Amino acid sequence: MLEKIAGDLYSSDLHFVMELIQNADDNSYGDGVVATLLVELYDHAVVVYNNERGFSEKNMKALCSVNDSTKAGQAGYIGQKGIGFKSVFSVSDCPEVHSNGFHFKFKKDNMIEPIWIEEDDN
Repeated sequence: MLEKIAGDLYSSDLHFVMELIQNADDNSYGDGVVATLLVELYDHAVVVYNNERGFSEKNMKALCSVNDSTKAGQAGYIGQKGIGFKSVFSVSDCPEVHSNGFHFKFKKDNMIEPIWIEEDDN
């Protein structure tokens, strides 16, 4: 069901780029830090780097849910139904997140259950 909803909302395969840029803009940065986003394109992957403060447990849980954004009710944020990150499934069957000690991935057939990655597997 989640895959259908995400597909309906994000009809363009490139919408995930806008979601990742939006997420970078919404992130928290240290004092005096110039927000930076780097996107590297490879034949087999798209890797996105950002110099934000890093994930918290609350952020990780929000990625694993639907309609449970950490931005809900706050001014200045946009989004659709708390599933913005899930737009990456339009281009990846197994996206990974590495931030602030959190290392996990999702599989397309279960977009809400993280699979922990050991640091040695990176």
